[in-house]
Amino acid sequence: MDPEEFYRRARVVRSTGVHDFAMELYLSGLNLGPDDVAAHQELRETALERAANGGKPLGMFQKFKVDSVLRKAGADDKAKMFAAEKLLAYDPAELMHMLDLLRHARAGGFHATAAWIESIIQRRRGGP
Repeated sequence: MDPEEFYRRARVVRSTGVHDFAMELYLSGLNLGPDDVAAHQELRETALERAANGGKPLGMFQKFKVDSVLRKAGADDKAKMFAAEKLLAYDPAELMHMLDLLRHARAGGFHATAAWIESIIQRRRGGP
């Protein structure tokens, strides 16, 4: 399946209010096309909608499991970028997740994604 098919399905699922599954579909598509800024933005918008509707951050066990990828020596930067993005999707206001996403996007050579998240960080910090 190509990334666009995941995004199409994510949009349909999102429109029904099932944000968690929509976010997982976006993440699956992004795994195939990791530097697709439009898809990263759609994932972020879905995450913000979820949070506005009372969505909670990942549970302790799930967070530990995803966070372990960030701490794992030898994990590639793409895997670490997606771990950070998943944590950010479930807690979209958390600056540390944004910074982890930025660091690993840069290290992995995903320049468009790095520029996208950097602009969000700058706006959050009150910059231009």
